[in-house]
Amino acid sequence: MTGNVRDLLVSCRHSPEEMLALTRQTSRIREQNGQKDPGAYHRALENHRQEMVGRLALLEDMISTLKNARSRTIMRYYYTMGWGDAQIAIEMDLTEEWVRKKRYAAIRELEREWKYALA
Repeated sequence: MTGNVRDLLVSCRHSPEEMLALTRQTSRIREQNGQKDPGAYHRALENHRQEMVGRLALLEDMISTLKNARSRTIMRYYYTMGWGDAQIAIEMDLTEEWVRKKRYAAIRELEREWKYALA
């Protein structure tokens, strides 16, 4: 994969909603076509879904290297589950500002640790 940490984070940020939409679309096509070949559109959707799964797996590998457990949890909630800072703050009984600061610090840590791995 080429790019940088922030590119990966941005691509994964809304992945829960996108994965759900792709799954629904591929299911509808499968239902409409029955046993017939689902066609190029279905294959393109499935390829896109597989790419997303790969990016999420890479992100999980990266997040697991963070030293602080709370930072790992915040990053997982924000980037793999699509939660906002306010929702995370409520879940973890923290302030939004603290969540945001912890997330930004985690991003900087990931950038330092992974800047050459993604090139």
